[in-house]
Amino acid sequence: MMRLRLKTKITLFIALLVLAVVGISSWLYLAQLTRQVIQQAADRAGLVTKQVLYQAQNALRDAAKDGLAPASNSPEDIRESVRHRSASRVAVEYRALYDKVRQEERSAR
Repeated sequence: MMRLRLKTKITLFIALLVLAVVGISSWLYLAQLTRQVIQQAADRAGLVTKQVLYQAQNALRDAAKDGLAPASNSPEDIRESVRHRSASRVAVEYRALYDKVRQEERSAR
């Protein structure tokens, strides 16, 4: 069996210690980063959920105001009514935004 000198043993020990510290630090960093990414995704999902609920409430409110209530209280009829009203609202908002951008382009010339 090969005998190692004291200097070699100390060098190996320090190298292994540095490797352990770097490995643990990297693992902690990745764990924290993963936790942050998951939290951000959950926050975005919550925001999207609230926005969808808000749009659905607006669509149902507009439908009731216009006298266009869903055919029945079944989830399918309500879903179809919300989908139809939301799609038309998005089209109107998109058109208004498009017109605004076109007007700004014309005024910039």
